[in-house]
Amino acid sequence: MATTTFDPQTESPLSSLPAEPRDRIYGLVLTVSTEDGPAQLGKSSSKKQARPTCLSLIQTCRLIHSEAQTMFHAVNFFKINVDLIRSFTRRTSIDRLNCITILTVQISEKAECVTRAVKSLTRLANLKKVTMKVEMKSIKFFAELIAEVERGFVAEEIKRKTSLEQVKVIAVGKDKPNLELYAWDPENGERLVGDPFA
Repeated sequence: MATTTFDPQTESPLSSLPAEPRDRIYGLVLTVSTEDGPAQLGKSSSKKQARPTCLSLIQTCRLIHSEAQTMFHAVNFFKINVDLIRSFTRRTSIDRLNCITILTVQISEKAECVTRAVKSLTRLANLKKVTMKVEMKSIKFFAELIAEVERGFVAEEIKRKTSLEQVKVIAVGKDKPNLELYAWDPENGERLVGDPFA
């Protein structure tokens, strides 16, 4: 009795499709960020935050892995804690980093970590928009944070090494959710927008 073997690399209905429909399917399956919020990068403090199950698609076979490995980073927008940016950019491949275009950075305590984080963001060559969500503690913290953002983002190094088009700093808290404090873009330059203590 002869046995028939199935080679998923070549005989799958998915692999028989042209590249464009396959890419569209990968994009639909791997999209986890929504208007309600970005996908989490790095380790989350929440036990409920797990690795997205859609990433198991990339592990199904070598063909899909080679075609879809950067798609997850290309079709989603992300949030990351400021303390994790450096390690994330060091351990993630340049191909994947180059797919990230929109990033939200969460900051809760130390304003001085912004400058270090910005240096790490220079590895994201196609980064276009950065939003820093800050839990506002005091006027002193606000002043330190804005100084760090201006020192870091307006620096020539990040402009040269990325495609940055927009930087925003947004205060989050119970009293004033999502109050925009600071904005920068190439056309208008930098500007203070709001006062979190007004």
